[in-house]
Amino acid sequence: MVNCTAWADAVPYSEVEAVLAEFNKGEIRTRAPFASRMRMLQGMIQAGKFCDLEAHGHVVDPMQALERAGPLPPILLYQSKGDEAIPWQHTDAWAAKLKRLQPEVPLFLTYLEGDHVFDKNDSMATPWMKEPLEFVRKYWPVESVDA
Repeated sequence: MVNCTAWADAVPYSEVEAVLAEFNKGEIRTRAPFASRMRMLQGMIQAGKFCDLEAHGHVVDPMQALERAGPLPPILLYQSKGDEAIPWQHTDAWAAKLKRLQPEVPLFLTYLEGDHVFDKNDSMATPWMKEPLEFVRKYWPVESVDA
């Protein structure tokens, strides 16, 4: 099971059930208010109902999925070393495995300061975005990008 020690607060599964009760059968939601998805994810993981990693790990576990992945496009990864939900070492390990399995894939990896959602108020005009955007433009050239 996924380790949830990063989340100090327990989320009752009844909160997840209440959200799910609002869905129409077969409905797919692609948007949610900011941060509401994390609380629902937290409740599902804590209840052991997020997914069966043993049966579906090759699809949902990034480390296992990388072993079966076909050729990948250029990859941009950025994360905070202060991330309380996803340890930066996990990103580092994934990037190292990518370089071992597919060394030809261009990779831009950078670490910044802040918590899990440190970039929620940033835009493409934010100074730290300059280098990542140059990387993206190198592989996905566009006429102009609104800042």
